[in-house]
Amino acid sequence: MTDVRQIDPTEGALAEVIAPLINRAYALAQEQLFTQLTPRVSEESVREIIADGELLLAERGGVVVGVVQFRQLAERVGFFGMLAVPPEVASTGIARELLISLESEAARRGLHSLELDLLQPESPTPHQTRLREWYERRGFVAQWTRPFSDVEPGAARFLRQPTDLTRFAKTIPGPVS
Repeated sequence: MTDVRQIDPTEGALAEVIAPLINRAYALAQEQLFTQLTPRVSEESVREIIADGELLLAERGGVVVGVVQFRQLAERVGFFGMLAVPPEVASTGIARELLISLESEAARRGLHSLELDLLQPESPTPHQTRLREWYERRGFVAQWTRPFSDVEPGAARFLRQPTDLTRFAKTIPGPVS
């Protein structure tokens, strides 16, 4: 069974476990998208995200098996990113459990929609195609697209091919009473 909880801002030491987990989870996507591979996150940036109270954690048997960053963008809009499950436990339902918990938290906060960004290369890679399809099966719909080079020009110069950033959104039903 997977336990999902929000990490307390005082649990910054978990960054030592979480940063490598996120970097392992994103390695395949980065390899398919970029010519120069760099870690997705640093331990310090994860510490800051934890301190801001923006990280949900999935554990199985006391072992960290996944994370997702979540924050409120506007009065009724939530945003998430860095949904990360390492390859050794991929396809075991952990990402789905994190997303379900995230949607429940969004509903509890009274949010009407939940958004995320995905990189979409001109010639789709297997990993990005699988991610897009996974989110679409869960009700996320593309809202807008723009060139990744307009968003992150520094990182975009290392792309293997032209790539867009697409914002997806899903309507969140209100809490069940």
